[in-house]
Amino acid sequence: MQIYFPWITAGNTWTCAGRITHMDFSPQNWAHFTTPLEGLATHSIACVGAGEQRGSWRGFRGRRLASSALVVISSGSGWYVDSSSPAEISIDGPTAMWLAPGVKHGYGPSEAGWVEHWIVFTGNAVAAYAELGVRPATSAVMPLVHGGGGISTAADGGGTGSGNVETVVSHFGPLRQWIQDASILGQMEASLLVQRILVDVIRCRAEQDELGASGNLLQRFVSHAFESISMAERARRLGLSVDRLRDGVAQLTGSTPLEYLLDHRVARACELLTSTEESISRVARQVGYADPAYFSRLFTLRVGVSPRSFRDQQSRNPLS
Repeated sequence: MQIYFPWITAGNTWTCAGRITHMDFSPQNWAHFTTPLEGLATHSIACVGAGEQRGSWRGFRGRRLASSALVVISSGSGWYVDSSSPAEISIDGPTAMWLAPGVKHGYGPSEAGWVEHWIVFTGNAVAAYAELGVRPATSAVMPLVHGGGGISTAADGGGTGSGNVETVVSHFGPLRQWIQDASILGQMEASLLVQRILVDVIRCRAEQDELGASGNLLQRFVSHAFESISMAERARRLGLSVDRLRDGVAQLTGSTPLEYLLDHRVARACELLTSTEESISRVARQVGYADPAYFSRLFTLRVGVSPRSFRDQQSRNPLS
């Protein structure tokens, strides 16, 4: 794998410990690499390397990586170029750069420097990020938001918890520890942290701030999920056009508003079927369907079994 270390200066040495190859840097400037487990790369995402660099250094051009990489600039400024955009793109933190394998690129900080964190990763699951539309399709550069913006989650209680670059950066301390652990569990922990970093970067992309900062779009959208109203009325209640609602839901979920709505209704029906003794007809009405037969057909199509069979399979009632 071709890896460029712009921060290497005379005196830094390579040291090896088992499967790990790393460099001995100051506490703030560090880089560690490992050889990913084949099974982890085949079925998931495996961490190849990670590091942190603060300050100013001479930039580079013309690098190609054999694996994917994500560079997070939490503060400071600089520039970025790649084969699709040879003109320099100005970088102002917080910004992320998603580097695809095989693409010639370059970047570097301004004289004032920047704070950079990066991960190199591989695995068949990386393609899912592109298929789901969460990896940038055009530019590799993704402006991010500081604390107080970005997309919130249900786990955040509707707040902004994970939707900021500070949360992204906080994962690198544990990642630095686990990437130096050559055990299977150590590599699995590193893999989970890489995926956490990717998810949190996606969550705090600046272009999503419009959808998330004033309240989670998806939470507001499904607050009327069980009402029999048109999609135009749902958009109106959110203060959006139908096109903007469609684009926003697709950006956040990879689904159309209707598909996401149906998934939410079916998920709620599953909860009611397993946690209550309500009739199928009553469950259907509670999730927005006046016709129990239509509800049963829809449920069977999406779950694979009928509502009654699903209840029987998931039942925890004592055996009679």
